[in-house]
Amino acid sequence: MQKIDKAFTVIYTIECIMKILAFGLVLHKRSYLRDGWNVLDFIIVLTGLISLIPNVPNLKSLRIMRVFRPLRSIHAVPSMKR
Repeated sequence: MQKIDKAFTVIYTIECIMKILAFGLVLHKRSYLRDGWNVLDFIIVLTGLISLIPNVPNLKSLRIMRVFRPLRSIHAVPSMKR
C-alpha cells in the first residue's frame, strides 16, 4: 500500500472515531450509523483498515470501495452537487 493511502486511511479513521465519540454509534436517534453517508464512510474506513493488516491477501474488491470517498466531499459541499 502506498504512503498516501496509509495517510488518508489514518485521517479518515480519526474522523470516524471523533464522529462516533460525538454522536454515539447506534443507540441515539441522530447517532453515527443512522445516517447513510456515515455508514458508507464507516465501510470505507473498515476497508482501508483491513488493507493495512499484514499477510492479508490482496482484496481488490474491497479496494473498489475507496472510490466512494469523493462522494462524502460532494455531500459536504453543496456547491459541488451541481
